Amino acid sequence: DNNRARVTKKTALGLLARVYAQGGGEYGLTEDGVSYWQRAKEVAEDMISAYSSCLYDDVEDVWAPANNRNNKEALFIAAGPDATNLEIWNAGTQCNNNFTYMYPKPNTLTIYPTPDNQNYWYGRTNNSALAPSKYLLDCFDADYDKRWEVTFTTAFVQFSGVQSGGSYLFTNKKQTLDDGTTPKIGTKHGVNDNISSFTILTQNMINTYGLDAKFHNEYIYPYGDLNYAYYDGTWAPRLTAKVWPKGENSGDPSKLQEVKNPYVIPYPVAEDDDRICFYLSKEKLSDAEKAKRRYYVINIDDLFDNGQYRKTDIKVTNDKNMYPGFNKFNWLSEDSYSSNLQRKTGDVFIMRMAEVYLIAAEANQQLGNGGKAAEYLNVLKKRAARDDASYNAMKLSNATQNDVMDEYARELCGEYQRWVTMKRHKDSFKQRLTVGNPRAAENFDENKHYLRPISFNFLSQIDNAEEYGNNGY
Repeated sequence: DNNRARVTKKTALGLLARVYAQGGGEYGLTEDGVSYWQRAKEVAEDMISAYSSCLYDDVEDVWAPANNRNNKEALFIAAGPDATNLEIWNAGTQCNNNFTYMYPKPNTLTIYPTPDNQNYWYGRTNNSALAPSKYLLDCFDADYDKRWEVTFTTAFVQFSGVQSGGSYLFTNKKQTLDDGTTPKIGTKHGVNDNISSFTILTQNMINTYGLDAKFHNEYIYPYGDLNYAYYDGTWAPRLTAKVWPKGENSGDPSKLQEVKNPYVIPYPVAEDDDRICFYLSKEKLSDAEKAKRRYYVINIDDLFDNGQYRKTDIKVTNDKNMYPGFNKFNWLSEDSYSSNLQRKTGDVFIMRMAEVYLIAAEANQQLGNGGKAAEYLNVLKKRAARDDASYNAMKLSNATQNDVMDEYARELCGEYQRWVTMKRHKDSFKQRLTVGNPRAAENFDENKHYLRPISFNFLSQIDNAEEYGNNGY
């Protein structure tokens, strides 16, 4: 019935492959004398033979907002509510808070002009509880792998609203040049006074962020533009955003470009880009290289101290709190985003076809065939590579368990599969935890932490709670 949330044969087979992998790895189970790893291999490979066309050729398409409601890679989804149906929207907006916990607060840096924790471009980023570990960030070689910018926001930008008939630039912070005159472009009016704007690089801004004097009284312009419609008593973006080309500062809406995903800013950011407020650089840039840029640069490695996020600022107030924002739960589209800026209500994957390739690789590696495992990993690497040369640098001829686990991290990070995947390999769980999350490793108790706690609320509502126990918690 054209219901994208219904389970299908693909759903059942995908979950079966997961169950076989879990049973083989965590419990060493067999079926009629055959290892569950062998069964996982068979189910996954049969699925790849039957459904390989479900995999997108380009990883950017997996996360493009236009594909969110009808994603061919989806095997099983949690369907988000449609913002154009008020009854469904009100019932469903409590479902997905993932986005708001996985972004920093860009407004806490004065070079980003929004005065609070919300705007219609990024949404309300006032929770900021979850940041990627250094291990995860180090898993990506951004020079070769497009999954870097597809997964993380590292260049933070502003936006305009000319598609809705408003003025080109907006601000609700009064900005003046150092001589006291008003800006040469932009006024406080338009579609909504809360719309974010532009930054004037005054002498104070130059001094604060250590920018080169040549940028004095220059501007940082909007990167994107939103189309607005008045809906349910409030302004809300109803259409996918467009992007201003680099160097296009005319405000002419005919110059706007459509892109697959406005949150995916091409890597690396050009040094002469005038649309970036601040940039978290994967590449370690020298002071001389930073001086060529009008935007504030923080080297990602400088955010960490001995593998953990530092507790002191790097250069300016609050810059220690910046970190790569997580893109996978962030959407701008007409039916998944409204006035509730904390919740981006697109569809969320429970399982997608890429995981089947990972399970096929994992099972083959566990069965001693690292060459075959590499073939399945290479399918995912190829679609994530920037070009043929990048793929040649990324591809494997033989895959180890570490290769498999790192590819899981690159492909499925943030999709709620890491815990169970790690549990399949208890022999390396503790070792990898020490490398990947030192703070968690310090508190890891293998007598209980291979299991999750059982909810007291659940135990208190049943008559046979003693049969469940509390898993040692």
